[in-house]
Amino acid sequence: MADPRYAGCSDQWMLSAVGPSTGAGAGADPETGPVLADGALIKFDCGVTVGGYRGDGGRTFAYRTVQPAARRLHDVLLGAHREALSVIRPGVAAREVFQAAQRHIRAGGYPSFTRGHYGHSVGIDTFHEEPPYLSADEERPLLPGMVLAVETPSYSSDTGAIMIEDLLLVTDDGHEVLHRLPHELTVVG
Repeated sequence: MADPRYAGCSDQWMLSAVGPSTGAGAGADPETGPVLADGALIKFDCGVTVGGYRGDGGRTFAYRTVQPAARRLHDVLLGAHREALSVIRPGVAAREVFQAAQRHIRAGGYPSFTRGHYGHSVGIDTFHEEPPYLSADEERPLLPGMVLAVETPSYSSDTGAIMIEDLLLVTDDGHEVLHRLPHELTVVG
């Protein structure tokens, strides 16, 4: 008998990166697999489809130790992530979420850091990213019932890829994070 916890699950996907390479699936040798050096970052960006609805989330781990540059960047991105979450409520323009994250990252010592968006809507589109995007020019307000993937990633060959991404529901008076995953840069191995 099939495990009832997976009822309605029709697909899943994962984009990973290992080490200083930042592309999806990067950091792997075709013959031997992932290249894990001490301090290498391991980034997961993944999701599922359950009952026709898509999910999206991501976390980063460090192999054996955390390099100081990776710790510093992760801490700033996590602070930006928390700032972005703090403004999410009905009526807030999507661009305000972008601005909160961007301000924190630049004030945290990365003045030229930029991204196209710090998240997106998630739902029934065939791709896991759909509008409205949490971008600099998105004026649409957040509405109760929207499901958003809020993300503060970095893709740097200096440190490797970092992904902090939460799936959340905009509620009548704020938002609810739809999982209990920790945000810390966890050491594995």
